[in-house]
Amino acid sequence: DEKAYDWYKANLPDEVALSTHTGGGFAYGRFRVENASARYIAGIVNANTAGLLFCSGSVIGTMETHTLQFVQHFPLGIECVWDFFSRPLNLARLTPPDMRFRLTGGSGAGPIHEGMRITYTLYPFMLVPVFWETEISRVEKPFVFEDVQLSGPYLHWVHRHQFKAVNAGTEMTDTIFYRMPGGVLGELADSFILSHRLREVFEYRRQKGFTLLGRGKMCNLPAGGPSPSPS
Repeated sequence: DEKAYDWYKANLPDEVALSTHTGGGFAYGRFRVENASARYIAGIVNANTAGLLFCSGSVIGTMETHTLQFVQHFPLGIECVWDFFSRPLNLARLTPPDMRFRLTGGSGAGPIHEGMRITYTLYPFMLVPVFWETEISRVEKPFVFEDVQLSGPYLHWVHRHQFKAVNAGTEMTDTIFYRMPGGVLGELADSFILSHRLREVFEYRRQKGFTLLGRGKMCNLPAGGPSPSPS
């Protein structure tokens, strides 16, 4: 137990977010790793004296909802930017090649619509495949659309795409709301690995989007095909 505690004290951030069960409701708390009353023992967190309650080796309650937001500008009209990002076949062009993104169903060359379901596979970490199904839950052309995870790696996932006309063109904002599975271990995996991977993916998306849309007066790009010459 002491060895386990010493390892986590040395390798975890000073503060770790945990969920707690208080009086029949759910809340969120934090404890400091260097507090000797908070130990990690064989996959079981015991932090009662820090104000957190765990029972039978399992966390009671759900972990927090995380939010990531990314903003990008394009020197193009809002209709053009919407047209490109609302076509599912363009997802492959915006995903890092090493993730081997592949649409497996539910999409076509046309734009999205409410109720549309999209299935795909990708490999975010080496040779481990992830199977994902999302549904387009909201479309307000050309200002916002949302997709929600129906099945996949997260407990909860919503991706909101917002578009706003500005003087220099179009501002696009991607906002991700997600919750991790796996209790405390899932939260630790997110802190050390998954959130960083998500940021890498959206940085690639930002650069690729600018390459495809931001350097020329191009519009009505064919989904999944080569870019036409600027008009």
